[in-house]
Amino acid sequence: MTTIALPPGVTPVIACPSWCAIPLEEHIRDLPNWEGMVLHWSAADSEGVRHSACAYPDGTLDPTDPPLVYLPASSDACGLDDAERLALAILSAVEEARR
Repeated sequence: MTTIALPPGVTPVIACPSWCAIPLEEHIRDLPNWEGMVLHWSAADSEGVRHSACAYPDGTLDPTDPPLVYLPASSDACGLDDAERLALAILSAVEEARR
């Protein structure tokens, strides 16, 4: 675990991408758990797809940990309409993560 030392009353500056759904307080609380890095998470869309990115507090992406897209867990087959909705949700998450 990393120790983060700040003077009393000083809040670290954390730059979040526009899609990040994690509150600043949670990012600050998690800094020691992620060795000073920040893990940004998008909100899950209607299909349950979301994405994340690991970054330095200034918003620079960690070059050793590329953004990831998370899919709803299911081993069930789905119909063509459901598959198309899921594919569009994945594409939307990828496009948002690249902004």
